[in-house]
Amino acid sequence: MQSNVWIARAGGALVSAIAGGLMARYFSYTHVFWITAVILCPGAVSLACVLGDHRLSTCAETRNKLVLLRHTLQTPNLFRPCVFIFAMAAVPTCYFAVV
Repeated sequence: MQSNVWIARAGGALVSAIAGGLMARYFSYTHVFWITAVILCPGAVSLACVLGDHRLSTCAETRNKLVLLRHTLQTPNLFRPCVFIFAMAAVPTCYFAVV
């Protein structure tokens, strides 16, 4: 399952890079921002809702899942890598200084 998620993420990043580059070449940055905000983001959320599981969770199921998640994350073998990945993702890169 995780490998499928990474494959989908890599494919999405490739499509995003190509589409973003083409849009930046032919449109102004303001137009690219508005296209992303008005069309792409709501479209992605709508697609996720249509393709997702339609069964609603009860409060007890959600609470049990959160308790299980908390216990899972408290194990040192998983907690330390999660903190490392979060810290790596939270640190600004040189990309933000250029943009």
